[in-house]
Amino acid sequence: MHTGLPARQVFCIHDTGIQKTIIWGTAILGMLFFLDILSTEIILKSGGVEQNPVMEGIVQWPLLHLVVKSLLLVLVIFMARAAEGQIRGSGKIFFVFIIGMYILVIGNNLGTIAMNMFTG
Repeated sequence: MHTGLPARQVFCIHDTGIQKTIIWGTAILGMLFFLDILSTEIILKSGGVEQNPVMEGIVQWPLLHLVVKSLLLVLVIFMARAAEGQIRGSGKIFFVFIIGMYILVIGNNLGTIAMNMFTG
């Protein structure tokens, strides 16, 4: 379903529902990204390795890791707004999906940290 909005209106969304979603989603996702960076650092410092080949070289430098996650957050905001401009409610769904995915990532990292603590 296409809204038929001109391109300039796609990013000029005045719906307070999506604005709140973007604010809350950005805050939650920002915290999750920070926890991902922190937990990844703990794993690397304890001798673990990055399992994602795309991020393997990036996580070696925490500041670069932070920059990449910050850019990813900006991209998520941009995509959620664009999606919402096309199909009402899709921006919220997009945030829910990304947040859910990063909850799983952090859960995996915490499991790895716990295993390292108990197995030495």
